[in-house]
Amino acid sequence: MQVLEELVDACTECHPRFFTPEVGHAPAAAGECVECHEMHRSEYPALLKMPVVELCIECHEEAEDLSQPAHAGDQANRCTVCHDPHFGEGMLLRSQPADTKPK
Repeated sequence: MQVLEELVDACTECHPRFFTPEVGHAPAAAGECVECHEMHRSEYPALLKMPVVELCIECHEEAEDLSQPAHAGDQANRCTVCHDPHFGEGMLLRSQPADTKPK
């Protein structure tokens, strides 16, 4: 538990807005940053461990989640176009307009 607290403290120093009550994604809200992000380097944007869709499918069942009509076509590989794992609203973590996100 101490290691997680130290990690969250380290992440919070540069990224305080990711640790606010508005954060709705369970791993982000719990400070489990390393579930999705590499801490120091990554070949993917935002220091992700792997491409977005692969990362999302690690926890979200592909067949069930991607069977929804909104996920048809090329949207199936672009999760973060509609869902924001840090500041999304409601159960589906729908993205907020850019001008309403915390700064």
